[in-house]
Amino acid sequence: RRFAAFCGIGHPEGFFASLAAWGEPVETRVFPDHHHYTPTELEELLIWRESLGVELLVTTLKDLVKIPASHPLAAVVWALDIRCTFHAGLPE
Repeated sequence: RRFAAFCGIGHPEGFFASLAAWGEPVETRVFPDHHHYTPTELEELLIWRESLGVELLVTTLKDLVKIPASHPLAAVVWALDIRCTFHAGLPE
């Protein structure tokens, strides 16, 4: 699938690098860390998606929760879920 990506995190390079396993985004957009999206910005993201001709936008879970579920943007945004597992002890 063709996609574009956006985020509002401190080190967006790491997020975009994590997407490489899934594919290369058509275009990326970066907002300041801890950004709260305004209604105007949410509309601009929808227009941006349409102008790029991509099926969906990908963001972080941290950013996804800032998009109201009732907003049309929520239907075309996926979030990358990165998990970390801690294991005690050393392998034998």
